[in-house]
Amino acid sequence: FRDFVLRHMQYFSSHYIRIRQAAHTLTPGMEYIFYNAQNNFTLQYPLLLAPLRPEDDRETAQRKIRLVAGYIDIFIARRAVNFRTFDYSSIVYTMFSFMKEIRELDVAALAQVLTQKVVAMEETFNGVQYFRLNQWSKKYIPQLLARMTHYIEEQSGVESNFATYISRTIKKPFEIEHIWANRYDYLRDDFTTKEEFDSYRQRFGGLLLLQRGFNQSFSDKPYSEKLDHYYGQNLLAKSLHPRCYQNNPSFLRFLEQSGLPFQPYETFTKAHLDARQMLYQRICEQIWSPDRFAQELS
Repeated sequence: FRDFVLRHMQYFSSHYIRIRQAAHTLTPGMEYIFYNAQNNFTLQYPLLLAPLRPEDDRETAQRKIRLVAGYIDIFIARRAVNFRTFDYSSIVYTMFSFMKEIRELDVAALAQVLTQKVVAMEETFNGVQYFRLNQWSKKYIPQLLARMTHYIEEQSGVESNFATYISRTIKKPFEIEHIWANRYDYLRDDFTTKEEFDSYRQRFGGLLLLQRGFNQSFSDKPYSEKLDHYYGQNLLAKSLHPRCYQNNPSFLRFLEQSGLPFQPYETFTKAHLDARQMLYQRICEQIWSPDRFAQELS
């Protein structure tokens, strides 16, 4: 009882406090915790504490927390793009079983279990092929677009802040932007009915994250008139413009290293949206790769 009160309670509560702080403030080395909190994944707190042991030093505990938070981050993203819920009631039994499975594991064993869990997941990023904006997905798409935008900017040496992209308190918060205006007459050659156009317009590859004000100013314009304005926005939007691929060595180096099929579009047809959808899938696969577990061990 003395050890529980004076040793165990103090040890676990100190880590719990740090985790809760990281959930509210984007903290270097604990970013996954913040990402998970933005998706309201409250079950992460007991999960992050599960593999810890009172004899773990701070560095070991930090690595375990980062590993589990990284797994949760992948779990959320894969479920989201496959329209699979991760509400508390739907996954609580699975998560409590998972807690017992990882309890007090060392770092190497934990990384192995988490890698196996990801490999065994039914949901993959192939689901991005069918992912689109609707009433269910609209609460997750801004988070996904923010992660993607932040990732390509960070990898290209562009100053970027994920917290800014998802903040609702800044003067002009970022919102979902449809690359296609809601004008069927602009794309009659690609679609036989307005209903088909309306459905296709909601696809993930046709969406961006832009600050409020852009939509109001340009939402009804054809793509050709919006393109130059996209060039002045974040890198995910800017990548639509041919000038993004000129005199931009850091971005071009990132494309070469990553193999991501970015390309500019003077026009943006149905086929172009399909290509952009595939690009988004590839970006997701890189951001949420299980390679992060092996990197934590290196």
